[in-house]
Amino acid sequence: REATMLDLVPTYRPVATGGKNMWPMWAIDGASRRLAFMSDRGGTENLWTVELDASGAATGDPVPLTRFADGRVLFPSISDDAAIAFERDFGIWTVGLDGGTPRRLDITLLGAAEGPTPEADEEESGWGSITVSPDGKKWAFTAGGDVFAASMSDDVPATRVTNTPAEESGIVWTPDSNGIVYSSWRTGTEKLYHHDFRTGTERQVTTGGDRDNPGEFSPDGRYLLYARQLHDARELRVIEWDGGADRLLAPDLRGGATWSPDSRWIAYGGETDEFTNVKVVPVEGGEARQVSFIASSSFGSVQWSADGSYLVYRTAQRTEPGEMIRVDLVPAPPAFDEDAFRELFNEPNDDEDDDASGDAPAAPATSGDPVAAPDAVTIEWEGIRRRGGVVDTDFSVGSILLHPDGESGVVTGDDGMKRVTFGPNGDVEFESLDVQGNPIDFSADGRQLYTSRGGQLRVVSWPGGNERTISTSAEVVDDFERTRVAAFEQGWGEMRDGFYDPDFHGADWDAVRDTFRPRMEGARTRAEFSRLMNMMLGELNASHLGHSGRTGPPQGGDGHATGRVGLRFDRLAYEQDGRFVVSEVVELGPADLAGGIEVGDEILSVDGTPLGADSDLHLLLRDTAGEEVVLGVSSDGGTSDVAVLATSAGAESQLTYRNWVESRRAYVDRVSGGRLGYVHIPSMSEGSLQGFIRDLDQENHAKDGVVIDVRDNNGGFVNVYAIDVLARRNYFTMESRGTDLLAPSRVRLGQRALLAPTVLVTNQNTLSDGEDFTEGYRELGLGSVVGEPTAGWIIFTGSRRLVDGTTVRMPGTAIRDNRGQNMELNPRPVDVEVERPAGETYLGIDSQLDAAVRTLLGQIDGGG
Repeated sequence: REATMLDLVPTYRPVATGGKNMWPMWAIDGASRRLAFMSDRGGTENLWTVELDASGAATGDPVPLTRFADGRVLFPSISDDAAIAFERDFGIWTVGLDGGTPRRLDITLLGAAEGPTPEADEEESGWGSITVSPDGKKWAFTAGGDVFAASMSDDVPATRVTNTPAEESGIVWTPDSNGIVYSSWRTGTEKLYHHDFRTGTERQVTTGGDRDNPGEFSPDGRYLLYARQLHDARELRVIEWDGGADRLLAPDLRGGATWSPDSRWIAYGGETDEFTNVKVVPVEGGEARQVSFIASSSFGSVQWSADGSYLVYRTAQRTEPGEMIRVDLVPAPPAFDEDAFRELFNEPNDDEDDDASGDAPAAPATSGDPVAAPDAVTIEWEGIRRRGGVVDTDFSVGSILLHPDGESGVVTGDDGMKRVTFGPNGDVEFESLDVQGNPIDFSADGRQLYTSRGGQLRVVSWPGGNERTISTSAEVVDDFERTRVAAFEQGWGEMRDGFYDPDFHGADWDAVRDTFRPRMEGARTRAEFSRLMNMMLGELNASHLGHSGRTGPPQGGDGHATGRVGLRFDRLAYEQDGRFVVSEVVELGPADLAGGIEVGDEILSVDGTPLGADSDLHLLLRDTAGEEVVLGVSSDGGTSDVAVLATSAGAESQLTYRNWVESRRAYVDRVSGGRLGYVHIPSMSEGSLQGFIRDLDQENHAKDGVVIDVRDNNGGFVNVYAIDVLARRNYFTMESRGTDLLAPSRVRLGQRALLAPTVLVTNQNTLSDGEDFTEGYRELGLGSVVGEPTAGWIIFTGSRRLVDGTTVRMPGTAIRDNRGQNMELNPRPVDVEVERPAGETYLGIDSQLDAAVRTLLGQIDGGG
């Protein structure tokens, strides 16, 4: 602390390479300096040590302190007398820095942690898997992992159908409205169950070790369609409801499925190379035939029209608007305006007495009326590829639900719900509806639309009119003791079925379950449960993993936020003297905008409260964001009060980041002699993509080249779009009369493109989609990559909800480079490797940017 950073000459060299090296611990013993650390270099996590000289160079190879053949070494910590304590096999161990036999401590716990007590609440919303019976008189839903059912007309509490610790979901009503089918995790994987309300009995419908999810009953009630998730594929299957015969229809299910109105065919989203398109397969089995040929990655809402003549579905690319696709199964006959005019003379006269014949008027149809058998569906395969196309919309299509009349339906979009009407000659009209929520189904007679909103069932008169909420309540019991093992089994099962590597990175996943289940049975608190879940997931040795949710008390505790004033303070002045001496005034922050505070000034008070060694600045600034804060300031000119408008932590953080970006831009401009521009991409989010495009401003476009910086990029999903901006090349220029400017076509025609040479800077903290960007940049030959190899955290991921309301993150898709190498655990290499020496930031040096500037200027000047 006596020396300043400018007196130091930092050096930075590896002392332990190979494998995963973590938890460094210093031990100084006389003239020797030893560094202990955890490493899996031998295939198993152990403690190692290496001796260093006074300059920090290793005097020899690392040697092991422990020699465990299996298991993990976690959270090691070294004492002043060079003893190391660590966690292993759910116990606390110690070992000396000189080696010896590791010893497990014999610890006796006194008392027991008090876990959360069961809480029962009467809930009135938040339902899942909402579905209405075909007769329109009953409905069912899930709450707290259980199934409930209620009347559509009476505002009475719902009836509990299941009462298990396991998660139940995916409810489907039987055609006679007397029973429901749903999936349950109670056997350790999702299987189908049937509850008969007439007898009050339940039976298991499917068996085996694979996961099953219910689809739809056929219109004639003979079959139940369902999906089976195998280890590496999804199957489309049907069960004959009366006989129980179960058969495979298609092995390549990728999306939803729907019945033809005559119950003879099933349309489903099937695999077509790397895309998903509609295929149609006979219910009796046979070849599945493709009927749509759109090259898009997203698929959903496949629907078969009530007259059987066409199919619709929703498709999209990831960041492009959703589209509706219609496929005519038979050529549509043309409709002429003259025919419509003639039909006006064949319509009945509204003024005539409808009862003149003496016949009683027909009774209005109700949702329980029998439906006439539909005509057999015809599919003309010849030319079907030409009969599928995009339905023009001016909005992004979300979901599609067709009406029983076969001519209309409801579509959700980015600007609300709309009624769609299919007219002759391919005409389609959309009408905005004053209805919120998500469409579930239409009543059998088509007079009502069922929607869910805020986890409640709502009934809307169709095609527009009154909307009412079907009110009910259900007793939901939050019982940690009851659900913790079920949630563990579900989380383990999700990884068993969904983890991207079927070999689980070498872990024996069944053995992992056997190891952790007894610990889960003894877990007493949510925090302990979450820690065990994360330790279990850690056995996979993969990125993009974790358990989250209700893991204990809220972080931050009281829900208050600390206001920020845009100042940084000298650490030594505070630690040694209890003084708040300003070391930085954040540019464009609250204090900078207020004026009157400079580096070296001392803050004496906050809103009149004196500051000292015991002051809690966070408490003094609590809940002040957007409020005026008066700071007492001591400077060379004396003391004064400065009023600043405090801001939020997020706003200050963003401001700090933008100031850092501008400092890097100025740095590159200086060391390149004004020839190079600079842009940083902090993540691969859509917002960062737009920021990247905006930062490639006119000044950057005018430079000889641009440094692209993705250091510390924490990933996202837009790497392909950012790559496109750099990969596009110009192929002609444009010159308007009256100007000498030759404008590149890419820019003049409004397409984002950077046509200047670039260099990419990356480091070991570049993660996930930032690594995808790095790989794409190198593979496409866009320029040289400078810095450090990336992190090697590259898996496509999602999440799965567990019965207790928590979630596990699911790495489900492998990412491989063009050479076939798995990019997970394999960092992306660089062309020019530069490791930043420790402490160089304090010297105003950025050696990676220096190398990037030299590399790019060398390529520009050398013509490379």
